[in-house]
Amino acid sequence: MTKIMPMKIQMCEKWKVLSSLIIIMFLGGNTVFAQNTVEISGQVKDKTTKENLSFCSVVILNNKDSIITGAVTNEKGYFLIPVMPGNYKVILSFVGYFSDTISTGSIQSAKFIGVFKMNRNSEMMDEVTVKSNAKENTIDKDVQIVTDRSEEHS
Repeated sequence: MTKIMPMKIQMCEKWKVLSSLIIIMFLGGNTVFAQNTVEISGQVKDKTTKENLSFCSVVILNNKDSIITGAVTNEKGYFLIPVMPGNYKVILSFVGYFSDTISTGSIQSAKFIGVFKMNRNSEMMDEVTVKSNAKENTIDKDVQIVTDRSEEHS
């Protein structure tokens, strides 16, 4: 019996070491992956009023003009988008404003690319007419409601 107990203890300690290594590798792997991304950030405002443009669309394109990712600005007009290091174009768009495209240059670490002031699009749409047709159909039918009381009388 004295030989079996030390073997169980050794197996238990090996299991603890092995499980600890697996946990460290799992957590360490996520940390390494998270370090591969960098953040592009900036702020968007109205050019004339200097007001923050909340919920402005921000789209990130690669060198081939393919969409990589996107986001919207927060209530203060700020955006923060994680990307892999590289060269990107940022397209800003908002209803009632002209879109704006910015080249970021080489992004190798977190970068605040600036405060962007968008111009209002004062072009007006032509008059819009909405037409609709409505037809009322009346169906004649008897409706009977069955309750517990009506079943007793039947």
